[in-house]
Amino acid sequence: MRKALVAVLGSIAAIALGSALAFRLATKAPSAPPPGRDCAVLVLGYPSRGDGSPDPVQRRRIAAGVATLRAFQCATLVLSGGAAHNAFVEADAMAAVARELGVGDDHIALERRARDTWENVAFSLPLLEDRGALYVVSEALHARRGVRYLCRQRPDLCARAQPVAAPAPLWWKPLAAAYELWEWMRDRETPRGAPG
Repeated sequence: MRKALVAVLGSIAAIALGSALAFRLATKAPSAPPPGRDCAVLVLGYPSRGDGSPDPVQRRRIAAGVATLRAFQCATLVLSGGAAHNAFVEADAMAAVARELGVGDDHIALERRARDTWENVAFSLPLLEDRGALYVVSEALHARRGVRYLCRQRPDLCARAQPVAAPAPLWWKPLAAAYELWEWMRDRETPRGAPG
């Protein structure tokens, strides 16, 4: 019994440390846009709560997006997400949070159709392509996937795109790391955007 308990606790510790390391390696401070170039911030969606109010994950992502918008004096905060998981449009809930944080409507652009990360990027590209630098905001590993999808959809914009890591609670990291590993393996088998 004691060996089994030690094995279980050891496995839990290994998973926690591994996922924390993955998040740490994926987190890198974004660099400022080149002098004289404007920028835009894309915040990837997450489902609102069942009553339509913003989820804490949305709040953390928006806070990171607004901080990036202000730090680099970007012109546009693009909020992407449709009613993918319930009846509420993710972008609308995120816009309410951005307004609470003092971002004016003249700096907010909404993409309200996306049902997943691939579509977050695809449907937001018209709002991003004329910008000098692009910042993709979500938790570290998800933000990197967003940049990977952007690079696949628009290779000409790839050099301008950087991931920005929103904070994530410790309990979130193992689940998110496992999900991102699954998405990465699935994408290797059948790459999104591949012909045929």
